[in-house]
Amino acid sequence: MIVENEVEKEFVNVLSRNLKVDLSNICLFRFKNKIKKNEDCENCITVKDFGFFGKLTNESIKRTIEKPFDLVINLTTNNEYVSSIVANSKTEFKTGLLDEFSQVYDLTINVESGNLSAFNEELKKYLEILKKL
Repeated sequence: MIVENEVEKEFVNVLSRNLKVDLSNICLFRFKNKIKKNEDCENCITVKDFGFFGKLTNESIKRTIEKPFDLVINLTTNNEYVSSIVANSKTEFKTGLLDEFSQVYDLTINVESGNLSAFNEELKKYLEILKKL
């Protein structure tokens, strides 16, 4: 799962319960425009993780996107860096919010920005319809 801001643990817990996925099987990345000097930001993605031509330079993220996850969820919008990661991921099924980079997803969910509860409900509904759960 890739998010742009701090995601409350409760959201991840609800998502885990809704999708019947153990928390230990959820890999969370956070996109930040800039990491503050003394900020501990494990699993953060920043603009500095990409080279001049947009090539991913962060080895940890490269290894992660090579793993064949069942599902990737992108909760960022209109972020070309994250969309590049999603597009190059070896994940079986990719989903995210409706934005200008929606073509990289197998499933796009259109909910009001920030309404993670509605996103959770819609995601579960469509994954069940597509027999991905």
